Amino acid sequence: MATRPISVPANDQLVALTSGFVGWQPAAAIAGTPQMAVDRSEAAAAFLVRCKLSRSPADMAAATPSNLLTFNLNDAAWSRILTIIRDGGLALAAPNEPDRLHEYIRAISLPAGGPDPFLINATDWAFMPAWAAGAAGAARAPLAAIRFLSLAPLASLEITSGPQAATGAWTLIAKLAGALGPVGSQPARSQEASQLQAIAATIRRYSAGGAADGPLALNLKPDMLRVTMSAFFKAHTTKPEDQADELSDAFAYKSSAEDRVAVEQKRMHLIQPR
Repeated sequence: MATRPISVPANDQLVALTSGFVGWQPAAAIAGTPQMAVDRSEAAAAFLVRCKLSRSPADMAAATPSNLLTFNLNDAAWSRILTIIRDGGLALAAPNEPDRLHEYIRAISLPAGGPDPFLINATDWAFMPAWAAGAAGAARAPLAAIRFLSLAPLASLEITSGPQAATGAWTLIAKLAGALGPVGSQPARSQEASQLQAIAATIRRYSAGGAADGPLALNLKPDMLRVTMSAFFKAHTTKPEDQADELSDAFAYKSSAEDRVAVEQKRMHLIQPR
């Protein structure tokens, strides 16, 4: 299923080198091999910052269903990406927090003329179910509250210009995926007291797009570019609750001088030598 966690063998070096800040958990063995797994949303936050969509017409057409509620990669694509991250010098880089991991991933040197393992094409997708309004009842309101997330295709959230475009195209996508948490099923999307609902409400509160779903979706990328948190105050783990807290504070930080001071006081403990 597209909604299942991402798993790797328990003795994989990737687990040992990132377990200090990625929430790997023991999982069911595969063909007798013990596994460690992490939720899709947290895996995206940790490992997908360098991904980018292939812009060929066929690949862009295949990516049409992709948005923050539906996107996921199949096992082969995840394996390809995690392998280059592990084998590209991870042990030497020894990152101790997400920001350092992302710096390392963006700096991985790829062989000239070879295929780009971070390039996402038509064969890489394993989409989760599309957003749906649901049957009449209590679930309709929370589903309506997140509809705008389904109106922003991944292509609209890629960074396509500036210094991050080449090796950090999915920086915003990874950040949002981590903050939203599990989104792949109708029950997860319709739960009123959830991280997904809280982050959607935060975006609605602070967005320049207003209340309508279409403008909210159109403004999601500029809103995210505007509220990128200072490296000093970023979360030290990719755990969904930490990523959500960082994004909520980032929106507040940019909203007023009073909120800026409050966020600085709250996140002061995160400052460490770099």
